[in-house]
Amino acid sequence: MSTHTENIYKAVYKILHDALTPPGSLSYVKDVIEGWKNRDDIPAFPVIILEPADEKETRYSVPYRVRGIYELTIIPFMAEYNPAGQIVGAGSTKGIQSIVSDIKNLLSIDKSLGGTALKFEFPSCPYRFEFYPNRFAELKMEIEYITQDTQR
Repeated sequence: MSTHTENIYKAVYKILHDALTPPGSLSYVKDVIEGWKNRDDIPAFPVIILEPADEKETRYSVPYRVRGIYELTIIPFMAEYNPAGQIVGAGSTKGIQSIVSDIKNLLSIDKSLGGTALKFEFPSCPYRFEFYPNRFAELKMEIEYITQDTQR
């Protein structure tokens, strides 16, 4: 039996993966990868890496209802030799900021993530550039869900 967080993870993965097929909004992305990989093991860019980050329960929101917060890190990872193109894009190549925006817009279409979540938000998105010509972002996604509901 799957847990709440497994169902949320699968829903986010499916939404992202389904958008890779044209005319999907992420059809320029080569793959959605589950879990961090060494950049040398990624055959083509850009990719999106989906990594679980944190899981916690909150206090009762109403009597007999416990809410959980599940945090995922969505990592768009790209390679672009034009430094300016890494950020805003160049020609038909999307920059890291455009990729992050496309991911947010896509996931925001279904606020319940296929019925697995109450709501979600993107509280932060640090941009990283340690591996020229690679650039990536760590898009934090916090998903709120009901973990226990025993109300009559």
